[in-house]
Amino acid sequence: MKDIHDMECLLVGKRGAATGVTWGRGNPAPSIIRRDGLVTKGWGILCLFRKHFVSISARGDLGSAAFDVGGRVAGIVTGGEGMTDTLDITYVTPMEWLMKDMKNNGNGIFIP
Repeated sequence: MKDIHDMECLLVGKRGAATGVTWGRGNPAPSIIRRDGLVTKGWGILCLFRKHFVSISARGDLGSAAFDVGGRVAGIVTGGEGMTDTLDITYVTPMEWLMKDMKNNGNGIFIP
């Protein structure tokens, strides 16, 4: 898939309680998120369609599954910065990180 700048990108969708199904571009670099004195990492999903600029997520979408065009779960929505005049970013915790944490804490999980 190509974005508006004709660059290859990973298309990511999510279906949330507040915004329904929305689509964005997965940022290849992890994000460092600093909020309320807490520092964490996440995967940034950026607005893909500039001509139809809608927020990827909103209050009420936390915990929604993010998925690729093949329907594979890519992660869980954990936050966002909200829409500005030039940017909208939603943060997702990748499933790989979540599955590793669950395994390290004694919770077995299998996703076929």
